[in-house]
Amino acid sequence: MIEITRTGKRAINLRFDLDGATHLRSAFEKLSNCRATVLIESAFDRGVTVPQKRGNIQTLAVKIGVGDGIIVDEANGIAWLFEEDEVEYALERFGECIRTQEFSPAEFVQVRAGKAKELDDVYCEMIPQQ
Repeated sequence: MIEITRTGKRAINLRFDLDGATHLRSAFEKLSNCRATVLIESAFDRGVTVPQKRGNIQTLAVKIGVGDGIIVDEANGIAWLFEEDEVEYALERFGECIRTQEFSPAEFVQVRAGKAKELDDVYCEMIPQQ
């Protein structure tokens, strides 16, 4: 389970269980090795990219790739592009998370969401397996 929601004006929450953490680590490992984009399925709050749509949660394909540190709407889903150095950082953090069963500290990365000019903070939370 992976869920991406807006929790405040400048805060995004990435919640996942052990399976979700494993999928995310695998996605970042693929990015690290070949720089290709990777699709993951996530419950996604449209308020992340369009603040007026906050609370409109849909299951979507999220394309994870390397780029400018942005989350944007695309025709067939969402694209979350991480800066190159963030890919290695994410790989380490999710590997540690799987080993320790927690994501601590919760702060993960900063990202520009939708058409916003300011950066949002992304916080991670590992929840019990359902």
